[in-house]
Amino acid sequence: MGRTARHERLDTRTDHQYDELRAALLDATAAVNTHRWWGKCKDAGADLVATRQALTHAPFAESADC
Repeated sequence: MGRTARHERLDTRTDHQYDELRAALLDATAAVNTHRWWGKCKDAGADLVATRQALTHAPFAESADC
C-alpha cells in the first residue's frame, strides 16, 4: 500500500518538531556546559575532566559539539 499525501505531511511536521526539540536540547546542553558553576566546582577541587566524561558517557547524554 502506498503512502498518501497525509502521511507525507505528518512526516514533515514530525521531522520539523524533532528538529526544533533537538535544537532546544543542544542549546540547553551548551548552557549547562558553560554555566558559571563549572568554575565554582573547579575552585572547590572537582576533577572536571572526569565529571565531563561521566556526563558525556551517561545513557542520557547528547553531544553539543561545544
